[in-house]
Amino acid sequence: MFFKIEEEMQKNPLYYADEINRINLRAVSLMPLIGIPASVFNILAHMIMTRQTYAQQSGIILLVYYCAVLIISRAASLVSYTGGTTLIYLVQAPVYLITILSGTVLDPDYQAITFLLFIIALPPFVLDRPGKAIGVMSLWSLLFIGLSWYCKEEPVFRADFLHIMQAYSLSLGAQIIILDSRFKMIRNHLEMIRYSETDELTGLLNRRFFLMNVSKLIMARKASFIGPEICEVGERDGILASEAAGEAGGHKVRPVNPSPLVIAAFDISKMRSYNEQNGYHEGNQLLIEVGKRLSEEFPGCLTARFEEDHYYVFAHQNMVELAIDHLHEHPVLGVSGHPIVITIGMYRIAENDSVTVACDRAALAQQRATRAQPVRVYDEKLRTEHELTQHLLNRFHEAMAAGEFEVYYQPIVDSRTGEIVCAEALVRWRNPERGLISPAVIIPLLEDNGFITELDLYVVRRVAEEMLVGDRIGFPKNPVSVNLSRMDFTAKDMPQEITAILDSMNIPHNRIMIEVTESAFAIANARIRESLIRFRRLGFKVWMDDFGSGYSSLNLLREFNFDTVKFDMQFVRNLADEEKSRTILKHLIELVEALGIVTLVEGIETEEQKEMISEMGARLMQGYIFGRPIPFDEVREKYRKEESE
Repeated sequence: MFFKIEEEMQKNPLYYADEINRINLRAVSLMPLIGIPASVFNILAHMIMTRQTYAQQSGIILLVYYCAVLIISRAASLVSYTGGTTLIYLVQAPVYLITILSGTVLDPDYQAITFLLFIIALPPFVLDRPGKAIGVMSLWSLLFIGLSWYCKEEPVFRADFLHIMQAYSLSLGAQIIILDSRFKMIRNHLEMIRYSETDELTGLLNRRFFLMNVSKLIMARKASFIGPEICEVGERDGILASEAAGEAGGHKVRPVNPSPLVIAAFDISKMRSYNEQNGYHEGNQLLIEVGKRLSEEFPGCLTARFEEDHYYVFAHQNMVELAIDHLHEHPVLGVSGHPIVITIGMYRIAENDSVTVACDRAALAQQRATRAQPVRVYDEKLRTEHELTQHLLNRFHEAMAAGEFEVYYQPIVDSRTGEIVCAEALVRWRNPERGLISPAVIIPLLEDNGFITELDLYVVRRVAEEMLVGDRIGFPKNPVSVNLSRMDFTAKDMPQEITAILDSMNIPHNRIMIEVTESAFAIANARIRESLIRFRRLGFKVWMDDFGSGYSSLNLLREFNFDTVKFDMQFVRNLADEEKSRTILKHLIELVEALGIVTLVEGIETEEQKEMISEMGARLMQGYIFGRPIPFDEVREKYRKEESE
């Protein structure tokens, strides 16, 4: 039974520590309810038996002591005190000392009475590890037996010994029963609490329970359940120091200095795409497997799943680093057997941090992680980047109203004639405080925060307005392609929104071409299919952007009717030096053209690339060699110069 209790306490040390502390603090205030009547009985017994006056005085001392304990325990606030078990042992110590001395050294002629009462009454008040609680009671009993043997005549000592053994046995039985019943009660209560505060799918802690317990640990500045030292044992690194001593065996144990406590945020890369490709049942199995791996990598630590594929761990930094190395060497595998990329953000907890701030910063670091750089630590650089993004988000609507977003146009040329046949509209933010901000910063930021659709519709409106200006001054009526984010198709009815903008200005639909990146099809595939069909019915041309950057390019060509396919610029960068790249691109262009789809290659910067792409048969080309993106005012000025020449 005792071993079961010890095992339960090792499984859930944090909860048991808090619960035992709470019960023992309550016991301190209840002890006088037994001690005061026992002290009064002691005084009356000595008066009736006409014992020595100092024996009566010891009873009076005990009475005063218990009254003081009662007053102090009721007056003092012990709610936040964490040393309840130590306190109750300290409160009992003067009682045992006074009763032992009064029953032996101070009164050697008679058998002890008071100590026998307290050796039965006091031990059940203490809730502690069974071995420790019984050991403390045994030590006081042995002290009494030793002093009684030393101070008393043999007949009196024998009577004392017999009585103390009876009292000890009675107390031991009562303590065993009480400890067993109390720990069963705590265990049942713990199971109820953990059932309501764990993640139903993975069995890890949920958000509320994780935040609550990490907050306690941060405030109390204790993390003994993690282990003050991290050890390396054999081939398995990062286990607890307490476990290392028992499991090391013949392996060499090397202690490592404690490292800072951190919150680590883990996220499964492209989880939505995984669900779309494999179904939600397999997605849930992946969530369970990742939770299992994190539990194995962080034994004894607080590990939680907040929601979806977001996991959090509270541990020492070197434990996290060891776990990262282990996950890299032995990654979690998906249903197809391919490794799953897990991005990780880590934040070192500072002195005055709250747990919510720590989790937010770990999550921010994780969001900045990429497949190429899957681990990010929250540092000064990241803090500065975050301040910039917050500044941009806070000013977004104000910037829209002030016209800080500008549309730049990059020409697209016919590879056979070299003439400009259309242009791509690209957005730039000219921030008065930060200058010109790259789309690489703007687009992901607005996508993540739900503002991208407003910007995309703004760009369509600006393109339409500038088309009208160009028509008035005699610009060629070349069409313009606009980029739509994958988020647009779930946020708005884009065919209806864009049609309304163009119809309000009497601009034909075929003058706007809709570009959708290949990666957009990873989510909301059915919604995108429906929208693209409607766009084409309404007279819009539909382009696929960044073709070849994903894994499902050919399937998309089969499933959707695109008017133009833009090849990702990655194909062009090493075109002159890599024969394999030239072969792949050449045959892809032939394949797409054979399907009746116009091909466009972007990212062309040199004459050599231009000639090679033209020989491969691509109909359209785009790149810096033909012109960099420029705002409408520069386009207009350039047109006027060409007309005047």
